[in-house]
Amino acid sequence: MTMGKNRNCEKPTNFTAILHSFVVCAFNRTVSKVHEFLQNEAKGSKIVGAESLEEMVKLLKPPRRIVLLVKAGTAVQAFIDNLVPLLAKGSVLT
Repeated sequence: MTMGKNRNCEKPTNFTAILHSFVVCAFNRTVSKVHEFLQNEAKGSKIVGAESLEEMVKLLKPPRRIVLLVKAGTAVQAFIDNLVPLLAKGSVLT
């Protein structure tokens, strides 16, 4: 949860409206980082956490909109390769 964790907690003026419209789900391959994030930076928010890509996909309503915050390089393609088979047509990955 190091990369992008502050972005999940930013509160611009329209952030509250966004939280009421969408489920914000935090995921990290290191599950302990998700738990730590939820207990600290996201405490008191409606942000939920997932321990697997499958759980993350189930928590998001279709059509799913996923913002990928992964360090550049081979990790990006590996993440996409693991995620895309779990998504339905119409999902958006940025």
